[in-house]
Amino acid sequence: MEVNLIQEAEERVSSEFVNRPLRSIRRRSDVWTFMEYRTSKANNSKYIECKLCGLHLTASSRSGTSNLRNHLLNRHADQYHPKIIPDRHAVKRGYRFAAGPFSSRDDNDKAKDEERENKEGQDGVEAKSEADKIKMELEGEGGINVDANGGDRDSISQLTKTRRFAQSSMKKAVARLHQQKSGNVPGIFRKILCTSSRAQGISNSIFRMLIEDLLPVNIIEGLGFRALVDALQAGYPFPTTFGLEERLLARLAEGRTKLAKRLSSALKIGLSCDLWTDYHNRNFITVTSHVISTDWRNESWVLGTVKVKANATDVDVAQQIRDMCRDCGVTISDVPAMVYGTDGVQSVADTTERLKVLKSICAFLNVESRPCAGELLGISVQNALGVPSLAKLIQDAGQLISHLSTDRTCQQELTRSLKDQKKSLTLTICDTSSGWQVISDMFCQLAELEEVICKVLGADHEANLSDLQWKVLHELIQALQGVKAAVAVMGDGRNKSGSCWLPVMHGVLQHIDTPNAEDISDDGQVFRNILSAELKSRCELNEILPSSLMMQAAAIDPRFHHLRFLSDEDRVPVVEGLKQKLSENHREGLENGSPEVEEDSPFFALLGEDEFNKKTIKPEDVIDLFRLERPVSRETDPLNWWRLNEKRFPGLCKLAKGILCVPIAATPLCKSTETSRTLENRKRLDHVHVDAQLFLHKNNGLFE
Repeated sequence: MEVNLIQEAEERVSSEFVNRPLRSIRRRSDVWTFMEYRTSKANNSKYIECKLCGLHLTASSRSGTSNLRNHLLNRHADQYHPKIIPDRHAVKRGYRFAAGPFSSRDDNDKAKDEERENKEGQDGVEAKSEADKIKMELEGEGGINVDANGGDRDSISQLTKTRRFAQSSMKKAVARLHQQKSGNVPGIFRKILCTSSRAQGISNSIFRMLIEDLLPVNIIEGLGFRALVDALQAGYPFPTTFGLEERLLARLAEGRTKLAKRLSSALKIGLSCDLWTDYHNRNFITVTSHVISTDWRNESWVLGTVKVKANATDVDVAQQIRDMCRDCGVTISDVPAMVYGTDGVQSVADTTERLKVLKSICAFLNVESRPCAGELLGISVQNALGVPSLAKLIQDAGQLISHLSTDRTCQQELTRSLKDQKKSLTLTICDTSSGWQVISDMFCQLAELEEVICKVLGADHEANLSDLQWKVLHELIQALQGVKAAVAVMGDGRNKSGSCWLPVMHGVLQHIDTPNAEDISDDGQVFRNILSAELKSRCELNEILPSSLMMQAAAIDPRFHHLRFLSDEDRVPVVEGLKQKLSENHREGLENGSPEVEEDSPFFALLGEDEFNKKTIKPEDVIDLFRLERPVSRETDPLNWWRLNEKRFPGLCKLAKGILCVPIAATPLCKSTETSRTLENRKRLDHVHVDAQLFLHKNNGLFE
């Protein structure tokens, strides 16, 4: 008689699994719907790849598919809905076998199974309540309705019905589902509805970012930028490139109107133009105005930037600059002088040619012009360093630093020696094409480490410099100290005007023109002679020009108005020229309007005039009184002195405003990190937007 064991069994399994070994009754897991075996081409090792995200996983013989299932539950809870998660321990104890005559299960095991099922039912209820709690938190705190889409409710229901589902895994799965439905936003970023006011605020921030950081306008079309903004604020309507262009042009027109109103009260306006090249080899000229305000502050405002076309003549560029100045309310006749310069990234020959072009443009504008002080110093020093023997020294010094940087033995010895002397190792490698300041820094670094280098390498090492080269190196450092000091002085914010140009340059020449001595090498003396000749010819120091603007600026500066850098004979024509110019300004004031009437004090009516209220009518008397003043400290800002003494010299202070407004350089001599970043960022701007963005970037104070 055959007995149907399946009908008498109490377990929910098929007859084909009755009393079979554990390995033979295992079914294929449902995780393999989303997983696939792969073989590595590198080492022929096997791994498992997730079909949903492409992540590489492993499944060992001990863990089986547990880590694969955990990955699906944690990362892809919205797509993976398992009907049951088997308990491996329960399977090992025979829970999946049917209870029949061939089963080893007894009544105690059945009781344990019933108790386990009851407990699992309670866990399911708790999991469901926990899921509802998390869902309410997501809806209340994050502002996202998890049940807005029907698929979300079904996904959470499937998760809560999972057998023996751990509470921590369930929380992670629900949180992951919430992130995927809300655009992969981390929990720290709460989704906020993008209202019109919030969208306007984001648009203003983007517009301000384009101006302050000088970023191209087409950055808003980048996928990475859009993903970032969408992660922070979903639903934000991105502005178009055309819309930003219209906003830039409108802001540019508004800024030029405000700038014209601000410059209308200026007596004289100094100009500077900077010729620079972007990353696409397109040339631009940026024009900047310099004025002395009513409270005696030196203000600089960018008028605009014009693009120099390839086939444009000097007359065309001059007309573009004239039109741009007119739009900002600047009349060329009110400009005492224009200072021109370049970005300084070209060679000496190219820089010289570009300076000639700028000088020709200034000539067509019919305005006095002079080159940038930094350009003149740089060209003079570079020409002096172009001597073949000095060029060989620069090359050998660079090779020495390369050897010290690459040889491991030298590095260890240098580090040990410098550690004993408590010094740091900083080396700069350069060649003849580098700037003179970089070459000077390299020489100073080698001179500081000369003793250590000779100790490590030895005097006869082929990579080391010869004794004569070390001597010339020290002589060059001493000669360049005066030039570096001049750059530091003229780069100071208190010396923006050109009044310190002639006193400083005469000091540099005095430092360089030392008498020939026996202890100076031939190369060192040649360098000094060439540098002195270059500075005298390029800076117009061979003769005294009383009517030059820089000479008059020094004569009206309270720090240098005694003109001690000149001889007694040379001071006379300078003072006479300043008196003549003051007389011309006085006559122009009488022709344009009535002179100011000063009220007499009661003391004047009772006691008459004295040395304080004596009215000086002749301009030469004002100059003589001014020259009787004691010179102020060289560290003092001359504009502060004029602000305090404006009422004492009312006519002379107007002349001072018209002369001291002319800058000493077209580009910053001492470039800070922010200035260098600005000069580099402007090279990547679109030629259509460069005028508006540079204007708004430099003239941010107009809108405060």
